[in-house]
Amino acid sequence: MILSNRLTKIGQTSPEFKVLVKILLFLPVLFLIMTSSPVKALSDIPHPIINEVMANPKDSDTGNEWLEIANFESSLLDIKDWQISFFNDPTSTTPIKTIIISSASIPVNGYLVVGSTEENAPCASCNFYAAGSFNITNSKGKVVLSDPTNAYQNVFSWSKDIGDGFSMEKIGPPKDPSYEEWQKSYEAGGTPGKKNSSADILPPPVSIGVNPTNGALVEDNSLIEFSWTNTSLQKLTYNLIISQNSNLTDPVIDENVATNKFLVEDLAWGQYYWKVVASNGILETSSLVYNFSLVQPYYSDQIIINEIMPDPKGDEIGGEWFELYNQSDEIVNLKGWLITDLKGTAHQFKISKDLNIGPLSYLIFYRKETGITFNNDQDGLKLSWPSGEVLFETPIFKNGNEGWSYIKKPNGKWDWSTKPTPKSKNIIAYPVPDDAVGGEEDKPIIINTVPIEIKTGEVENYENKLVKITAEVMAKSGNAIYLDDGTGEVKAYIQAKAKIKKPSITKGDIFEICGIVNYYRGDWRILPRFQDDLKLVKSIKEVELEEEQDLQKEASASSAKKVKEKPEPTSIKAPNIEILPKVEAAESFNNVGDFSSLVAVDELSKQKAEIKLWLQLTKSLTGLSLIFLILLIIKVVRLRRVNTIGGKFGDDYT
Repeated sequence: MILSNRLTKIGQTSPEFKVLVKILLFLPVLFLIMTSSPVKALSDIPHPIINEVMANPKDSDTGNEWLEIANFESSLLDIKDWQISFFNDPTSTTPIKTIIISSASIPVNGYLVVGSTEENAPCASCNFYAAGSFNITNSKGKVVLSDPTNAYQNVFSWSKDIGDGFSMEKIGPPKDPSYEEWQKSYEAGGTPGKKNSSADILPPPVSIGVNPTNGALVEDNSLIEFSWTNTSLQKLTYNLIISQNSNLTDPVIDENVATNKFLVEDLAWGQYYWKVVASNGILETSSLVYNFSLVQPYYSDQIIINEIMPDPKGDEIGGEWFELYNQSDEIVNLKGWLITDLKGTAHQFKISKDLNIGPLSYLIFYRKETGITFNNDQDGLKLSWPSGEVLFETPIFKNGNEGWSYIKKPNGKWDWSTKPTPKSKNIIAYPVPDDAVGGEEDKPIIINTVPIEIKTGEVENYENKLVKITAEVMAKSGNAIYLDDGTGEVKAYIQAKAKIKKPSITKGDIFEICGIVNYYRGDWRILPRFQDDLKLVKSIKEVELEEEQDLQKEASASSAKKVKEKPEPTSIKAPNIEILPKVEAAESFNNVGDFSSLVAVDELSKQKAEIKLWLQLTKSLTGLSLIFLILLIIKVVRLRRVNTIGGKFGDDYT
């Protein structure tokens, strides 16, 4: 106090002393400025990153957990006094443990592994820092690396337990410390002190397993599966590029794909080029460029549904089937073809594998194979190409019985048959067997009771119907009578069970026959039922007599027409004479015509063709007679002129 007072007194009297005091007071401030560290900008602070974390080692967690710090800067990194903080939740702001690195450095593109003790180091000769005990939570947590001033922080967080023995590896761009994406290591135990397993990518997708293969011809554009293989164990993503240009410009497909498979629908026909680019988030590599052609396929139109067994006797599951038939002389591959039933719940069967049907051959498909279940009361089938276009469709069947098959007949129509023929030619076996005796199935299926009058050539259109024809007998053989009314021949067959007494039948007779139309073993026929179903309309003798009478009438009418058409008598004037046509000549002409007509009638009764010849001859003779008559008249006129009485003009007798 005394010293202070004395100094004050001195200062009051000495200006130099005042300057000295000010210097002494500024020295502590200067000392602080000189000894404090300069404040660095964030851009000047190195950016190491937490590159890998082992939170759940295979053995005990205690002492075996570790993390890895990577230096992707361009110079050696000294991380003395840097801090590592551990949190038990990604959202937590309060660390459960913070360690300060007392002394450590990381080389360029190198790593520092931080663990508990040297004895528990996960790598034998790696750059290791023993930090003492710390705990990294398994299911979720966070680790934060920060510089001594807390100006820079790198965060590594997680929210799931990836399982024992695998680390969490950063897969983001190395120079981006803010990138937080990571994935489970591909190597058990992780990759402490070396490059992450997720940072490497193996060679690009190779041609093994590639579909479509290079140069492939693809005939189905409805759905194409693009697939490829990659032997890498990494979690990769792919970019599939498909174009119609060889340099892959203007792609029709440019898709990012999570797996090594992609389905494409309804590509247009033509040639295509494609490749796939694989990426692990850091690096990417491309496959070769492959090409394939979509060729519009040709599907045979000669495959038909030929027979259906909807209600078999016994086991329906094992007994229901349908049959396809190849009408062509070529092998047809049915892969991709579709068969669908038509009634009730629709069932569709797709032939998914290569399946050939030989020329003029049959294929049977059973219910247990196709899953197609027929409704017994009514149903049907349709056959479609792989494109979905319907090639063939059956009528809807009805009124069948157990054990009957629904068959396609030679005329294209469908009907029931009591004799199924799987894998062989259909046999038309109606419930009315030929010449059978007794039994319920012997009764004809009569659709109508009043007979329908038809032409013989129309019989195929009236199956199982009662019809009536009137036609000429062309031939007979046993119980068969062949008739034709000019529209086509048909057979009438007298069954033994009908007990009809066969009438006297001669070729050329006209018969009226009533019966049921029936198709049997390739022949259409009419089956009379009763004696009255066969009636003789005209015998051949009556027919011939009528024809002869008709011909005589025709000839007489022709003769009368010619007489009627003769020219009226005309007068031909000459000097001092009038000449009329000679009646005798006309009468002579008529006699010739009558004689010719009589001869023609006689001949025509034997053969129709000769009438035309004789009529032509008659016309020719008539014409010649007329010419001869005219010439005769002219001759007579000339002779009369020569014999005229009197002198020549100018004579004088007086």
